[in-house]
Amino acid sequence: MGYITSYNLSTPATFDIVAKTNLKFTILWLDNYCKQNPTKSFPQAVASLMTELYPTRQKERPKDWIEK
Repeated sequence: MGYITSYNLSTPATFDIVAKTNLKFTILWLDNYCKQNPTKSFPQAVASLMTELYPTRQKERPKDWIEK
């Protein structure tokens, strides 16, 4: 989750990289990636996930967003 938060804060035109999905999907995607690519590191897996999710990211903060 920390990588995702950092990605959201540091990537231009990105409010939420996982906005169109959920945590369950994210974990399942990473699990499948790691099983299919056992020689890749976990950071490589997360970077691949970000590449996969980038086209469907939420680009702007919702108008009804309330900061706490």
